[in-house]
Amino acid sequence: MSELAAALGRPKSTVAHRVSALADAQLLKVVGPAACDPSTSATTAAPRASSASVRSA
Repeated sequence: MSELAAALGRPKSTVAHRVSALADAQLLKVVGPAACDPSTSATTAAPRASSASVRSA
């Protein structure tokens, strides 16, 4: 979560909240250690298979 928050320039708590909301809506799948413990900084998120692509700003 820390790396994603840093890359986005947003607080870790904000990113964690948004990632959780996207995962709950099944728009994002959280994989790795953070899938069990959202407080860890080793979060990796993988988009679900779709025709949409993700672009960085």
